[in-house]
Amino acid sequence: MSTLMRERLESKGIEYKVYPCRQDLSACVGFSSKRLVSAYLNVGGRKVQLIFPASSMLDIKRCSSIYGESVKLMPRERVESQISERLGTSVLPDFILRLGGFETVVDQAVSSMSRIDILQEDGSMLRISGAELWDSLPDESRGGELTIPVANYMESVLAKDSLLKHKARDQVDSCTEFPAFPSTAMQIVRLRMDIDAGVTELSDLLRSDGPLSAQIVGWASSSYYAANGGVAGIEDAISRVLGFDQVINLSMHLAIHKQFNFEDNEVLSKYWRESIMTAIVAEMVAKKIDMPEGATAGLCYLLGLLHNFGDLLVAECFENEYHRIEELVLENPHLPRGIIQAAIMHTTRGQVGSWLCRNWSLPEVICQGIALVDTPEQEGSDPAAVHMSKVVRLAKAILFNLDMSKEAPEKDDKLNVSLGVQPVNIMEIKEAIRKKAPEIEELTKLA
Repeated sequence: MSTLMRERLESKGIEYKVYPCRQDLSACVGFSSKRLVSAYLNVGGRKVQLIFPASSMLDIKRCSSIYGESVKLMPRERVESQISERLGTSVLPDFILRLGGFETVVDQAVSSMSRIDILQEDGSMLRISGAELWDSLPDESRGGELTIPVANYMESVLAKDSLLKHKARDQVDSCTEFPAFPSTAMQIVRLRMDIDAGVTELSDLLRSDGPLSAQIVGWASSSYYAANGGVAGIEDAISRVLGFDQVINLSMHLAIHKQFNFEDNEVLSKYWRESIMTAIVAEMVAKKIDMPEGATAGLCYLLGLLHNFGDLLVAECFENEYHRIEELVLENPHLPRGIIQAAIMHTTRGQVGSWLCRNWSLPEVICQGIALVDTPEQEGSDPAAVHMSKVVRLAKAILFNLDMSKEAPEKDDKLNVSLGVQPVNIMEIKEAIRKKAPEIEELTKLA
């Protein structure tokens, strides 16, 4: 625990306890209802540090209305860089009371928090009472209801009779701007689902798509793999250089990329990069654990690759909602995107993605899995889909922990346990990602 934090709390007479934080990702990373977050605002020329529960959503437009004057979000990285220089540390605790040069305002919702967990720079967890923190504040630091609780938004997502949800589903079904799923990719999915398929079937499929086959052979012939004697053809690329699973993944990647022209659209390109990295890490996680019947590492890769296509469709077919979601994502880096989309559309990108995949006639286990990545498990869900969605969620948490993704994962203390993942597995995966970083970077550029 930092000296600064101890001095702040003791000067206010706030009781606290310090606990070691388990370094297994799920305990310390992501969205949690017991955490506080802060935002740095410019309120009519005054600098304000707003402290509020991580289970609440900041809305700058709402703040402007409450304050009755212009409110702008200050760049977090720039502010925190200045703070860290002043404090002499590169790692900041979750929040700092009475930050120099800033007015400190605490959202009223903090007063009802029975417990607040504050992650410290040394990796420990500080625990205090929300009521005690609130009571210790001077009147000028006690804010009103400046943020919006998000606890009820997932209830609207699960509600079958939501008018906004039905409207979104109808709009997905009628969206003509979004490309169809490529036929070659569909054949690759069927091949992935066929447990008896092998090199011969994959070679025959790729030969029917000359440009795709040439790209696979070109990738196998690259200096990265340094294949002895060159690559004689597609069968050689599969059996000797890349392997069946790698070629299946590359083929899916290339077929989808070709159909959607990601490089021509900055928004789509950003999501595609996230898709590829999630797919690679999801497959790595899956290979470390036991999988139930119907779930495979290859399908986890596919699920990771398609998991955020709901975002792509929202960007194309729900322009107004998309821009509003993007505003709130920038204002709330602590919240999973799914919760923010639920607040605006009464549905998540996973549900939108699952509707899209059903329209594409993809296997039901994939459609369900995509929906479950950011939607609570529902009665009757396919166990294989549930398991693979958890693999993708863990992959996203790992990428966030490695600063390879800016999307905050939803905190789930039981995620690792339910998957049978041990802390040592996480460490091995993170090390493997570091070693594969050049390959991952090349794959994100492959077109």
